[in-house]
Amino acid sequence: MPRGVVSLSLAVRSATESVVGGDPVAIAESGIALSPDSVTFTPNNWDVPVFVEATSTSDGVVGAVRSAQIAASVAAPQDPEYDSMPELSASLRVDDVDKLESSAPVVRAVSGQAATLVDAASGVVTVVAAEGSSVVVGVRLAARPMVGVEVVLSASNTETDTVSHSLPAAGLVFGRDSWQTEQTFTVTVANDDVARNYVAALVVTATARGVGSGANVDVSDLWTTSQTAVNLAVENDDEAEIVVSSLAAPAVSVPVGGSLSFSVVAGSKPTGDVTVTLAKGSDAGCDAVSISPATVTFTTTDGPAAAAKVVTVTPSGTTAATCGITALVTASDASEFAVGSAARLGSTAGPSTSATGITVSVISAGLTTSASTIRLTEGGAAGSYTVGLVSSDVGGSVALTATPSSGVGLASPYANLVLTGDATFALSSSALTRAVQFAAANDDRAFALRVVTVSHAFTPEGAAASTMEVTVLVEDFEDAPGVFVAAADSASSVVVDELASGATASLSVRLGSMPGAAVTVSLVELVGAQEATGADAALSFSPASVVIQPADWNTAVSVTVSGAGSDAALGDRARTIAVRTTSTDDSYALDGVASTTPRAATTQLADGSIIRNVRSLPRIAATVRDTDVAAVLFAAAAPAPMPLKESAAASASAPGHSAVLGSVTLSAKPEATW
Repeated sequence: MPRGVVSLSLAVRSATESVVGGDPVAIAESGIALSPDSVTFTPNNWDVPVFVEATSTSDGVVGAVRSAQIAASVAAPQDPEYDSMPELSASLRVDDVDKLESSAPVVRAVSGQAATLVDAASGVVTVVAAEGSSVVVGVRLAARPMVGVEVVLSASNTETDTVSHSLPAAGLVFGRDSWQTEQTFTVTVANDDVARNYVAALVVTATARGVGSGANVDVSDLWTTSQTAVNLAVENDDEAEIVVSSLAAPAVSVPVGGSLSFSVVAGSKPTGDVTVTLAKGSDAGCDAVSISPATVTFTTTDGPAAAAKVVTVTPSGTTAATCGITALVTASDASEFAVGSAARLGSTAGPSTSATGITVSVISAGLTTSASTIRLTEGGAAGSYTVGLVSSDVGGSVALTATPSSGVGLASPYANLVLTGDATFALSSSALTRAVQFAAANDDRAFALRVVTVSHAFTPEGAAASTMEVTVLVEDFEDAPGVFVAAADSASSVVVDELASGATASLSVRLGSMPGAAVTVSLVELVGAQEATGADAALSFSPASVVIQPADWNTAVSVTVSGAGSDAALGDRARTIAVRTTSTDDSYALDGVASTTPRAATTQLADGSIIRNVRSLPRIAATVRDTDVAAVLFAAAAPAPMPLKESAAASASAPGHSAVLGSVTLSAKPEATW
């Protein structure tokens, strides 16, 4: 009997857990409860037994063996013998009463188009996802694994071409203490470009394995491999339609000489071959329009991302026309593409309103001008005209070139025309017209009227190139072909001695205008109206001829005139100096010997240009002074002649006396025998 109150405090110590056949592992929570957990004895009831009940909660895990020590500590302040007693203990073993666990993993949609959609009856999880989107899926275990066991979750899916997940190949691992902590992975749905709604089966599998103290234990009898099916409902975003793209509106225009190309695409990948036919309507203008190709076929590899089928509409006529074109599905092995359905009109910027047909208008393309001919004067005011578009729907670039009239031969691209502004420019709906201005510079050429053709090469957008011409007439009232020959001090005549050592004269020679080629100028001596030749020639020229280049046309060249020489006393002789020229420039093929007015005032060339001809050719009067005097010269013989003796008679047989008196000569050559 104690000498006072003795108290016993009961507690569960050293709790362990182990897999059947495995080593025990200390656990923090034993799951064992004692009732009561303290007992008091007094001198009055020291010998009355008190029963303590030990209970164990189910851990929900098959095969887990738990054990613990029940410790009782004694406290008796009034009885030293009891108070000094050591702590009492007793061993407790908890046998497993759980059945074999088969707990499927818990799956829910963490983010995406659906919240947690779980069919409570079947346990099937449904997650809704759109094509091209991703869904984050959360997973955890429904039951707690025992010590020495961990559970690995892996995933697989049926639509591997379009559905993928980020769950690692090694799986997601859950242990005894992390079984309720949710882990996530991402499920991604690719855009398949096929017009269909489908369900992808995503299967999450839970597999147990022994680790740590249970590494060598077969846990297949403790945890059955289990699965949870996730139905991934994929919402379709593709349309089973044929789209005519590259066109912004049902009504389009194509210029004459051009073509219109547009692309036809399938809005989704067909599940079979689909044939689309482009047909012309009954419009009268359709006879002048061709379509190539008239049919296109889409296969299972064609879709929005595939290369488009290009169709070209080409006008075959030369006038404006209108033609309606429809694009219809005429054959289909794909159930989603209905035969007879019309193509929808779209554009590169995105789909527009639906349309069953396209109206193609053929329009004229080219240039117009405010004037077909303008007239300019050399050195005068500029002239202009306006160039515009035939149709504001067809713009393009314009390039100017000018072809001068025959024989001009100038290096300037516009002959003597001076263009104000650019030689190339663009015309469009925002700039329908452009003023073109030319002025004519003085070129020193002898054209009374020059014809210059200005070509306007038009390169339109999407149409055949064309050319428009404007004629520019350039008048010149100053320049004329001719030769200026002048003596010193502008005298109209010259005097020379017939002896070369006597007096000479100098003449200056230049042209009246710039020739188109080199000009050879020769001075010709005339006797009366005839050219002096042979013994009649009384003049000589040095040089005999001069060659004048176009650039030197206005530079005078000096020619020396001298007498040809004669022994006859002919007296002073009158001569005329005329001009003769030769050149490949026809305007400088001049012969002043035949006539001083060798041709009409003007000559019109084949291209319409008019050459101003020389109206007269210069002639210079020349006097050749004769230095000879007509006389008989007698010279006495030396020594003096003998005196003659008288003779009564003389005959041929009996001549008389004679003597040499001297010699007789003429001072100049006679014109006849003397």
